[in-house]
Amino acid sequence: MVTAFAQDSRDLALELHRLLGELDRSRFRWREHVRALPARLARVQEALRELVRRDDPEAVAAPALRERLVDLEGTLEQHAPKSDLRSEWLAFRARVMPKYEELASSLRAASIHVPSLRPKNYARNAFHVFNATASLTILELVPSWDVVIVIAWAGALAGWTMEASRRIWPRANDFMMKLFGPVAHPHEAHRVNSATYYATSIAILASTRELIPCALALVTLGLGDPIAAIVGRRWGRVRWVNGRSVEGTLAFVVAAWIGGVALMIGVHGAGWAPALAVAGAAALLGAFAELYSRKVDDNLAIPVMAWVGAFLAGIAVG
Repeated sequence: MVTAFAQDSRDLALELHRLLGELDRSRFRWREHVRALPARLARVQEALRELVRRDDPEAVAAPALRERLVDLEGTLEQHAPKSDLRSEWLAFRARVMPKYEELASSLRAASIHVPSLRPKNYARNAFHVFNATASLTILELVPSWDVVIVIAWAGALAGWTMEASRRIWPRANDFMMKLFGPVAHPHEAHRVNSATYYATSIAILASTRELIPCALALVTLGLGDPIAAIVGRRWGRVRWVNGRSVEGTLAFVVAAWIGGVALMIGVHGAGWAPALAVAGAAALLGAFAELYSRKVDDNLAIPVMAWVGAFLAGIAVG
């Protein structure tokens, strides 16, 4: 059962998430936001102080969550901006994000979902495209499915081995987060890394031995997801499912569709009609997975659903 203390902590986390989200460089409108920021931060700090000082049985019974709140309170007090300089607020965001993710991790442990922060990260987007391109190259050029499957499962096994080592040895986690810092999200310090899910999805797809659906799934993930992230954060204004933007979703579909059609016609010699149908189905189901994946990482959900779309459309068009 979710306690009132946990629920109030969730409300605080969501308010802090909104504040930090607006400080993202890609959508930070300084003149629009600067006057409201100090008052909003003050409200968060006041609510946080009240939570930390609560001594009811529910608060006492949640020591781990309370510890995260105390830690967050100290960070906010230490790094709260003293001026209206844009650089100071952006530095404040960078320092607070890890503490927010630690609080979010504690809430998820209590079966309370709060969103993770996903800051703009062009290095991560480029890494995403590189992985998809490398995987697609192996898929298209290696002549033996057995070899492809071995390579794919070796990558997945390596990923899960690293995940296990991060849980057993905290220093390993610190080292890997530092090593992959340029392409990692803050929440991945406390959860399975997206790259591990990425490798797992590739291994699952390779095991089907279906070339066109596998290739389109990689194109959908490698193009659609990063393009949606860039467009959604920079130009997304209309929000709909799970906080995603309509603009980002449309960009996902268009990018994945165009990439899929180019692959089918340019590499596999397909006609326009089947290429449009099969690549379109992969793009649409991949976008659907990106919208609704919450408990399942989208790096696993997107390629699997894109594969399903391409496979079924391929059967339909003969």
